[in-house]
Amino acid sequence: MSLMSRHGPFTYQTVNGVDYKVDLVLPKSLVTRPAPLVVFFHGGGICFGSRGENEWFPHWLQLAAVKAGFGFASADYTLLSPGTGWDIVNDVKQLFIWIGSDLENELKLEGGVVSPIDVSQVFVVGQSGGGIPAAYASLYSDPKPRAMINFFAMGGDFTNDLYVVNKKEPFFKFLTPDFLPLFTSMDRWSSLRNAPLDSPPTIEVNIDEPDNPRIDYGVSMMQEGIWVDTLTGKKGIGKQLAAYPWEGRSRAIHQDIAPLIPSVAADASFPPTFLVHGELDTCIPAAESRNMAKVLKQRGVEVVYLELEGEDHGFDFKPSNFDTSALEEQIIAFMLKHVTAQERPSCTGKDTGEAALRNAGAQMIGRHRTKSISDARSAINSSRLKSSFKPVIQRDNMSRIAVIGVGVIGSSWTALFLAKGHSVIATDPAPGAEGRLNEHVKRFLDSLDVSEEEQKEAFKRLSFTSDIEGELPGVDWNGPETIQYKKTIMKFLDSNTRPGVIIASSSSGLPSSQFVTDCTKDPSRILIGHPFNPPHLIPLVEVVPHPHTSKAAVEKALDFYRKLGKSPIALSVESPGFVANRLQAALVHEAYSLVSRGIVKASEIDACLSDGLALRWAIQGPFLTKVLGGGGGAEGFKNHLAHVGKSAGVWLQDMQDHRFVHNEENDTKLIASVDEELRELEGEDLPATRDRIEELILSHHTRERKLTGLHATPDESIGAMSRDRSQAVKTCSSPSRS
Repeated sequence: MSLMSRHGPFTYQTVNGVDYKVDLVLPKSLVTRPAPLVVFFHGGGICFGSRGENEWFPHWLQLAAVKAGFGFASADYTLLSPGTGWDIVNDVKQLFIWIGSDLENELKLEGGVVSPIDVSQVFVVGQSGGGIPAAYASLYSDPKPRAMINFFAMGGDFTNDLYVVNKKEPFFKFLTPDFLPLFTSMDRWSSLRNAPLDSPPTIEVNIDEPDNPRIDYGVSMMQEGIWVDTLTGKKGIGKQLAAYPWEGRSRAIHQDIAPLIPSVAADASFPPTFLVHGELDTCIPAAESRNMAKVLKQRGVEVVYLELEGEDHGFDFKPSNFDTSALEEQIIAFMLKHVTAQERPSCTGKDTGEAALRNAGAQMIGRHRTKSISDARSAINSSRLKSSFKPVIQRDNMSRIAVIGVGVIGSSWTALFLAKGHSVIATDPAPGAEGRLNEHVKRFLDSLDVSEEEQKEAFKRLSFTSDIEGELPGVDWNGPETIQYKKTIMKFLDSNTRPGVIIASSSSGLPSSQFVTDCTKDPSRILIGHPFNPPHLIPLVEVVPHPHTSKAAVEKALDFYRKLGKSPIALSVESPGFVANRLQAALVHEAYSLVSRGIVKASEIDACLSDGLALRWAIQGPFLTKVLGGGGGAEGFKNHLAHVGKSAGVWLQDMQDHRFVHNEENDTKLIASVDEELRELEGEDLPATRDRIEELILSHHTRERKLTGLHATPDESIGAMSRDRSQAVKTCSSPSRS
C-alpha cells in the first residue's frame, strides 16, 4: 500500500502563455499536525531537465520525507535563454507566494480528505543546476525556507574557471571526438543565444532528448566562458572576471549582478544549509560546495557539508548502486531539527476527522498574505515583460559588516550593529580580543535594553577571527591614530573588498586623504564615519569624504547611519579634527586656561557644563540657543548678532591673551585639580554613571525634540521652541552629582 497521496499538477504562475506547474505528494496517513513542505528543484544546469519523476529524480528522498511526515513538491522554473537568473528569482518568489496563498484552496478544489500543510515551514532541495533556484529561494523568498539541502549543486562559486574562462581545449568528459565539431561552428546553439527577450520561456526539456541543443547548451557556455554572462544577462562579465586571479574575482563582481551570485549575496539571514557533493565530481567540482560551505560559515550560518569519497556527479541517479540510507537519515534528522519544535510532524494511522482538518486549515489561513495571488502574479509577469535583465531585488548591501579593531569604540559599534539586526565579522589581532569583545557587547546590549532572548540571537550573528580572509563586506574600521598604520590597513581593506562597498574609518581627527594614497582599487568608497563615545548611545556621526570620495558613497553612508538611528552630518570638505572635536578643543582649551590660572577648579568647570551649558546645547545647539537669546522667531539670531554678540568681543580678546599653553607648570596645575575632583568621586563607576545618565537624557531628548518641533521646518521649530523651551529644559535636567 502506498504511503503517499498524489496531487496536482497545480499552476502557480503563467508567463507569456506558459503555465508553471507544481507536483505534490503528501503523507497518506493523516498527521497529527500540519505537514511541513519540501520543495524540490530539478537538475540540468538550468538549461534543460524537468520536474517529472525521471531517473534523475530523488525518489529515495521523496519517500523518506513522506515517511517522516513531510509533503514533497517538485516545481517548474525558467531555463536559461532567453531567461536569466532574474527570471528564476521571480519564479521562486512567486512560488512561495502561491504556496502561502493558493495551495490550500487548490487542494480543497481537488476534493477528498488530505493531510493539512504548514505553509510557514518550507524546506528547499536543489539537485545540480537546481541548487541555483534553491539558493535564490533561500535568499529572496518570503518567508525564507527553514533550511536548504543541495546535492552536487551549482551556485557555490560562479567565479571559478569552469564558468568564466574561455577554454582552448575541450574540458568536459562528454566532449568526445565525434562531438567536437559542434563546438567549432556553434550553429547548434544559435537559436538559443539569439532568442528574443519576449519569447515564451522554456521550463521543461526531457533528459532523454539528445538532439535537443539545450542538453549541451550549458556545456557550450562553460567551454566559451560565457555562462555567467547568460545567467546575468550581461555580456562580457566572464571575460572581465577571468582577467583577475581566482582569489580576487568575487571582489570584482559589480553590485548590480551580485544578487545572482549566491556565494556573494548570502549573509547571516541565509537559512541553515546541508550540502552533499561527490569527491570525484567531473561535472560540477566539489570545490563549489566547499566554497559555499566556507562562505556560509564565515557569515554565521549553520552548515553541514558531506563530501562522499569516490563518488561522481549524480551518485543517486538511476541505475545506481549508491546506498542512500545513511544519507537520508542524516538529512531527515537535519530537517526535523529545523521544524519549529511545537509543530514537528507526526504520522498516525488514526482518522482525525473532517473537523480536525478544518481546524488545522483555519489556523493556516491566518498566516496567508492578504494580497491576491492574481495581483502578485500580474506584478511579477509585468516586470518580466519590461526586461528579463532588470534587477528586481532591493537588498541592503550593508546587512553584513566587518568591524576591524574591537577596542571600546569597535565593540560599541558592534553592539549597535547587532542590535539593529546586522551580522558582524569582527577581527582584532590583540591577545584576548575576542573575550573582551564579548564582554563589552553584552554590557552594551544590556544598556540598549536588548532582551536576553534577543541577545542570544544577536550573538549568533557575531563571528570573530584574528585573521580576516577572503572578501570583506561593508567595513567599519577602528584603529590607532597613526598615518602609517592607517595607510597599511586601508590598502589591505581596499584590496579585499568589492568596488562600491563602503569602508568607513572611525578616525577622530586624521582626514582620510592622508591614508588613502596607496589605495588603487576603489578609493572613491572610502570615507570617515567618526562616532562619539560610546557609539551605541551617542547619535552623532561625522561623515567626512576625502577629495575623491564619490557623492554616491557619502549618500549611502548617510542613509546607513540614519537607519541605525544615528544623526549623521556630512562635511563638504575635509577639516583636521572635523567639526565636533574642533568645537570641543576650543572649549576645553579655554577650560584649561581658567583652571591653570586659578579662576575655577576642574570640578566647577565640569559642573558648568553638565549642570548648565551642556544641557542647553543638548536640546538646541549653539545657533538655536542664540536665536532664543535674541528674542526667538525669524529675527532672533539677527538680533543676537546686533546686540549681545558684539559684547563678546572683550571676552574673546581676553581668551586670546590668556590662551592655554602646554608646559610643565600649567599641566601640573591641571592634573592636581582633576585629582582633587576624582577624590571627591572615589568609589563611583564613572563609565557606568556616564552611560546611565546618557541613556536617561537621550530617552527624553528624542521625545522632547519631537514635542518641541525640532524635526519640523526651521520656522515651525523656532516657534515651537519659543513656546516650550522652559518645559524642555526642565524635563532634561541632569540628576544631581554625587
